Amino acid sequence: MTQRTIPLADGVDLVIDEPSGTSSSDRAALVASAVINEFGGGSGSAVIPLNKKGEFEFKIGYSIFKIYYQYKANRVLGALEAYSAAIQYIENNIHQFDYGLAQKAIEVLRKCYRNELR
Repeated sequence: MTQRTIPLADGVDLVIDEPSGTSSSDRAALVASAVINEFGGGSGSAVIPLNKKGEFEFKIGYSIFKIYYQYKANRVLGALEAYSAAIQYIENNIHQFDYGLAQKAIEVLRKCYRNELR
C-alpha cells in the first residue's frame, strides 16, 4: 500500500492507503469513493471529527482491494463542503487522472451533492 495525502480544503486532508501500483487513472475514483463512502448516506449537516477513519472495497480490473482512508481535519467539515472540495481537487489536478474516469468521478460527486441539497 502507498499512502497518499490529498488536500480537500484548508486544514482538511484525505489520506488514502492505496494499493501499490495504482495508476493515476484510478486515483480519481478512489478520491470520489472515499468521500462518497463517508458522506453518501448523511445529511448536509454531517460533520467529521478530527482523524476520522474508514474503509471500503474497490475493484481495479479483476482485483478487489480494501482501501483504508482517514480525514485529518483541523475544523469541522460538512458533507456539501467535502463533495465540493473533492470535485475541485479532481478538476484542479485533471492531468493526474484518466480524463474519462475523472469526468465520471466528478459526475458522481455532483449527483451526491445534489442529493444532499434535497
